[in-house]
Formats: sequence, C-alpha cells, structure tokens
Amino acid sequence: MKFQRGQSIVEFALILPLFMLILWGIIYFGMAFADYIALNNLARSSAREASISTETQPYTNVKKVYSQQDLPANLYEWNPSDIKDFKIEDVSSTNDSNVKNVQVTINAHLSTDQDSLAQIFRNFLGDDSLFDINIQYTMYKEPNSSS
Repeated sequence: MKFQRGQSIVEFALILPLFMLILWGIIYFGMAFADYIALNNLARSSAREASISTETQPYTNVKKVYSQQDLPANLYEWNPSDIKDFKIEDVSSTNDSNVKNVQVTINAHLSTDQDSLAQIFRNFLGDDSLFDINIQYTMYKEPNSSS
C-alpha cells in the first residue's frame, strides 16, 4: 500500500505539466480569438460607416473614430495610423464598374513584445506566422452617399 501512494504522486507529477500546458494553450488561443473577433467587428463597422458616409476617400473621420478602439487581449500589434494595417478605399464592383464598394483591410501581427509564447511561435514558424490576422471586408456603397 505504501508504494501505491508514491506511484500516484509520480503519475500526478508527470501529468500535471502536460495538463497545465494544454490549459494555458486553451486560454491563450481564446484570448487571440477575442482579438480576432474585435478586429473583424471593427472592419465590419468601419466598412458600414464608410458605406453610408458622404465623405470620400481616404475616409479620415471614419478612420479616426475606429482607430481609437483597443483590442481586448492585446496579443496583436495593430497600428491604425499605418496604411498597411488599416486601409479604407473605394473599389469597383466586379459586375458593374459604375457601382462602387467600400473595402476595409486590417492587418495585425502577433505581438512578440508582451508574451514569451508568441516569441516561441515566431521562432518555430518563422516571421510569416500562421497566426497573423488579415481581414478584408467589402460593403456596398449606399447610393445616397457621394461616390
């Protein structure tokens, strides 16, 4: 009986790190998914705002409103003032060149400054990580707004 007590402690010591790694991974990816949802909602909302706006390109007022929003978990680096990370532009429809659409592009990169797990992913997967977020949202421009 006394050897069985030692066996259960050894088994617990072997399983606990694996369990903690899995649990921490679930929490970490949940936080990353929360950032993805926030950026996706930001792209949709800014595309809708730009589609009904009378403002024309580069939609500075719309950008100013949506650039002030923070990400919930802040695991991603997103610079709204950079044209590569947050872009709103008018594009032609594929069916009719007279019809204009508004296209919002948001790019965010996994932050390596705040978390050591992100640095491990970058080292393992390289600089072009699979975890970077690239969102492109296109919305029909309302006819009553200026083109």
